[in-house]
Amino acid sequence: MSSIIPKNIFLNAQEIADNSFDGLPTTESAIIRKSKDEKWQDAGEDLARKRSGRGGGWEYNPSIFPETAQLDFIRKYYANINAEAQARNPEFFAEMQAEKHAVEIIDASRILTENEASERDAKLDILSRSTRFRDQYDGTKKQADIAFCEMYNSGQADFECVIYPAVKSISLPSLKRWRKKLQSGDYAKLASNHGGRKGTSIFDTYNKGEIGLKIVGYILHQSHYTAHHIRDLIIVDFGEAIEIDGALKPMPHVRTFERWITNFHAENRNLVTRITDPDAYKNKIKFVGQNMNSHIKYFNQKWEIDASPTDILTTKGRRNLYALIDIYSRRVMIYISKSASTEASLTLIRRAIMEWGVPDEISTDNGTDFVSKRFKMALNSLAIHQHICSPFSPEQKGTVERVIGTINRDLMPTLAGFVGHNVTDRKKLEARNSFSKRLGEKSTDAFDVEVTPEQLQEYCDSWANNKYAHRKHGTLGVTPFEKQQSCKKPVRIIENERALDLLLADIASGGGYRIVSKHGIKLDGENYWGSQLVVGDTVFIRHDPTNAGRLLVFDEDKTTFLCEAICATLHGVDPKQLIKEIKAEQAANFARDAAPMIREAKKVKASEVATKILSRHAANSEGVTAFPKQEIAHTTDSLKTAEATFEGYEPVGSHDVPEAVIVDLADVKKSKKRGVKEITADYKKCCKVLADVEAGKEVNTELASWANIFQNSVDFKSEQQLEKYFAKANGE
Repeated sequence: MSSIIPKNIFLNAQEIADNSFDGLPTTESAIIRKSKDEKWQDAGEDLARKRSGRGGGWEYNPSIFPETAQLDFIRKYYANINAEAQARNPEFFAEMQAEKHAVEIIDASRILTENEASERDAKLDILSRSTRFRDQYDGTKKQADIAFCEMYNSGQADFECVIYPAVKSISLPSLKRWRKKLQSGDYAKLASNHGGRKGTSIFDTYNKGEIGLKIVGYILHQSHYTAHHIRDLIIVDFGEAIEIDGALKPMPHVRTFERWITNFHAENRNLVTRITDPDAYKNKIKFVGQNMNSHIKYFNQKWEIDASPTDILTTKGRRNLYALIDIYSRRVMIYISKSASTEASLTLIRRAIMEWGVPDEISTDNGTDFVSKRFKMALNSLAIHQHICSPFSPEQKGTVERVIGTINRDLMPTLAGFVGHNVTDRKKLEARNSFSKRLGEKSTDAFDVEVTPEQLQEYCDSWANNKYAHRKHGTLGVTPFEKQQSCKKPVRIIENERALDLLLADIASGGGYRIVSKHGIKLDGENYWGSQLVVGDTVFIRHDPTNAGRLLVFDEDKTTFLCEAICATLHGVDPKQLIKEIKAEQAANFARDAAPMIREAKKVKASEVATKILSRHAANSEGVTAFPKQEIAHTTDSLKTAEATFEGYEPVGSHDVPEAVIVDLADVKKSKKRGVKEITADYKKCCKVLADVEAGKEVNTELASWANIFQNSVDFKSEQQLEKYFAKANGE
C-alpha cells in the first residue's frame, strides 16, 4: 500500500492533526507524543526528516502511518486532484484515477495478510509503470510488454516502489491477467490466493466435492505425489472431461491442481502433518503439558527407565545403554549391556535398589524387555507398581528420554570410538573410514576403537555420579545430589541382598545352568572357581552386577545360594593364589564336615559286620515253618550204585541239622519322595498365580515369589511336559 503513496510528500505534526486521518490523534501535541512513543524519527530519511523551515521539528511521509491512516490519506489525496492537474499531465492523472478506483474498493475486499498485501501493492506498481513504458516505447503494445518483462526479470529496470521479493518475475500472460482484473474492479484478486470464495472450485463443487476428496486421499496416502501425478490419477478416475451444468468441461490445468493443493496444505497443515508424519506432529505441533511431574513429592516415588543404542563402538562391538532416573531428584544410573533384554533392565533396577532403595513406581514403554512375564513377576514380587506408557508415546516418559539425549551429547563425543549422533555424522566418519582403508589402516584405527565395554560402564558411572549428579539442574534449581539429600522421607531398603539377586540379577547365557568340572564353571571362555562347588553338580548362575569377575552360584532348583565363583583374570587377582585359597577353604570345609563321619567309620570292626547281619536275620526267621508238600522219590542208576557202597556201614554219630529256613530278602525301603497328587496340585496352583500376574491382577507378594521360583523347578517342568503330551494325545 505504501507504494501508492508519493515518496516526496511530507507532513509536519500540525498538518497531520489538521487532516484528522483515521486512527491518528487530532492535536499537534498528541501527534508529537505518538511519534516519539513509536520512534518515527528512527524510521529513516525516506519516512522521517527534520523540518528545514522556521521553528524546526519533524515531518513525516504518510507511509509511516498506521494502515487505516494510510488508506484515509490516499482517499483524501487523490480526491483533491483537479482539472488543472489533469490538463497538465493527463497520463499521470489517468494512472492516479486507476489507482484511486482500486483503493475505493478496498473496504469491500477481504482482509489480506502482510505478504498478500505486499504482493498486491507490487503488482499495482508494476501495472502502472508498464503502462508508462508502453506510451514511451517505439513499437506495438505487445512488443513494449515483452521488453518490459525482460527488463524487469533481468533487474535492469529501476523501480523504486516495486517490492521485488513479492513479485520476483513477470510474464506477458501475467500482465494481461492483472490488467483484466484491475479493469474489472477485481482489485483484491491481485493477492496471491485471488480473494476467491472457499469451496467454489470445480474440485469442491463437482458431485459434492468428490474430486477434492479424492485429491486429499492421494495427498495423505503419499505426500511426495506431485500435482502432475495427482492430475493423472484424477483423469484415470474421472476422465479427461467432466460434466458441469450439462456441459462437458476439460480437466483443469496442472497449475490449478497446484494452487488447490497448496491452499489445502496451508489450511490443513497441522492435520496433514499429524497423518503423514506423526513424529513431526508430536515434536513440533502437538500441545504438551507443563510440569507433568508436579505430583512427585519425595525421593523414590517414581522412576523412569528406557534403553537406547550407544553412539560408541567398543572393542566388542556396539552396546546398548539403559538409563534409569528418579523423577524427584533427577539422579541418574546407567547400565551398559550387550543387547536389549529383560535381564539387563532388571540388573540396572537391582543396582538402583541397592544404592537408592525401593521405588513406589517405575514407568516403562511397551518394549519386549519391559513387558515380559519375568519383568512383571520381578516387580510384582518387590511390590513395585509398573506404569506402561501408551505405544509410540515417548512423551509419557520424557524425562528419561531427555537424559539419554544428554548422555549422548555430553559424554559420548568425548570417548574414543564415537560414531556420531545421526546419519550426517556417521557419513562423515564412514568417509574417513573408507579413506583409511585406502591408506592401509584398519577400520578400528580410523574410528579409534579402544574402549572396552567394561571401560564404557566405568565412564558412564563416573559421569552420572561425579558430573551430572553435582551439576545444577535447570528445572530443580539445585543439583540432583542436593535434591536427593533434601528429602527427609525414609527410604525402603532390602536387607537380604541374595534374595534380591535371585529375583533381579542377570542370568548367565544358556539359561543360566552349568555343570561343574574340575576346572570350575566355564562361562564366555573364562573359568570361575568357588569353594562350595562340587564337580559333577548342576548349578544355576547369575552375573554379579557390581563385578564382571564374579558369579552368584545357586543350586539346580535356584532356591539355595551356594557361593560366589571368582574369575581370576576378570577379578584382577593371581590365579595361583586364588586356587590355593580355594583349596585351603575346601580342605577346611572337608575336615569340618567329614570329622564326625571318620570317627564313626573307625568304630566299625570288620569281624563284627557279618555276625550282626546274620543274627538279625536269624532273629527274624524264628517260628517260621515251611508248609509240608507231597514228596516223590527220585533215583538214578548212579544213585543206586552209591547207595550200595554204603550198605553195611553205620554212622559213628548223627548231627541235628536245622530245617531249611525261608528268608524273604525283598524288604526294601520305600523312598520318601512327594506324592504325585501333591506335585500336580502345586503345578496347578503355580499356573494360576502366573496367569493372574500376566493379567495384571493383584497377587500376594509371597505367593508371587513362590511361583517365580517353582516355575523353574523339575517338578513344574515335568508336569508341564505331561500336560502337553496328554493334550496332544487327546487332539486338543
